[in-house]
Amino acid sequence: MNAINPERVAMPNLVDLTRIQASAKLESFGLKVGHISYEPNIAINVVLVQRINGEEIIAGDSVIKGSSIDLVLGNGLSDEQAAIPNLIGLSLEEAKTKALDRNLNIGASVHDQTIIKPEDEIQAVIFKQKPEPLPGITLPLGSELMYGLHLILPRLSLSFFRRFIVRYAMKFIRNILICFIFFYCVDLSAQRLQSLLENPVLKEYRFRNPARLKSTSATPLTLHFLRIFLP
Repeated sequence: MNAINPERVAMPNLVDLTRIQASAKLESFGLKVGHISYEPNIAINVVLVQRINGEEIIAGDSVIKGSSIDLVLGNGLSDEQAAIPNLIGLSLEEAKTKALDRNLNIGASVHDQTIIKPEDEIQAVIFKQKPEPLPGITLPLGSELMYGLHLILPRLSLSFFRRFIVRYAMKFIRNILICFIFFYCVDLSAQRLQSLLENPVLKEYRFRNPARLKSTSATPLTLHFLRIFLP
């Protein structure tokens, strides 16, 4: 399936299920919980109505996979309140899950200058929220929490560190080998030159006699070094 023909699934029946049961069932169908609201009803935290884009949807209707389904739950005919969860440092999805656990909703957001593209929200974390999670402060069930997002460095997985270490370790080993080979060749050349300089026959019969210097088979560069180092 693609964006032109997105995959669709049949809408499951969530009515009379608890919020937790409805959430699990939606997930099994490739759907997710959207906005949660409450109405006076004796059945507390039980699904009364299921909606999509503000319209009620019945079981069996075709919906796009990944859609958010809004739920209307019963509040148990009480004024039950929920403690405000601390969302600071959580991703948006983690915050939604934590808010739903308290029967609250994630509401409007404020993005700082680090959020440029829509994809940045996936890697962003919440750096402020309103109301703040102060002791003794509660909200009615179904209330919304406002939040602010800030983009940080993406979370690095263990596999990333493994690839990073292997990649740069190989480069380090390669450079060490190159240096070793280079200095080995330099040292070997120096030893050969020293051996040539210390050859008594060469000193006595070829390089101390200027007349013979012209007849030597050594290269000009070698002769230059010999003139410098010979006593």
